[in-house]
Amino acid sequence: MIALKSQSGLAKLAVSEAFISPMSLNTLKNRANDILPGGFTTIDHLRRQAAKAIHDSTVVKPSSSSITKQDLKDKIKAQERTISQLWDEIALVTNVFRESVTLAQQFAEKCPDPADLILFKKRRRELLLMFSLSKRPQTPLHESPSNAEG
Repeated sequence: MIALKSQSGLAKLAVSEAFISPMSLNTLKNRANDILPGGFTTIDHLRRQAAKAIHDSTVVKPSSSSITKQDLKDKIKAQERTISQLWDEIALVTNVFRESVTLAQQFAEKCPDPADLILFKKRRRELLLMFSLSKRPQTPLHESPSNAEG
């Protein structure tokens, strides 16, 4: 929850199991603006939604009647729907990122300047590391494993 309270808290988030490393807020903003539709605004919107959902789920609301088991079950279902929606949004952003990298690679491979292609490959590796996608064994459909660049 601490990472969701502020933009800088999100940038400093570290989750070793998911290969997520902390970075400066400026780096997060610049990279997000470079690769995501809506850029950092999209990430910040999702951060605020997640923080609100967690806050709303933990706030004790005064009630004139006692809470029933059904009320609790309904609350759990609502929270599960919210979590599912957030996972769907994460999956969407991840897919958009992957497609953006693939499209950028196609354009870079058509570039006549070898130095630009080398720069692209370096930036691609950096981005994949930043998003922890390079740690997963995935090869785009148009690439064979022998010519995949990490």
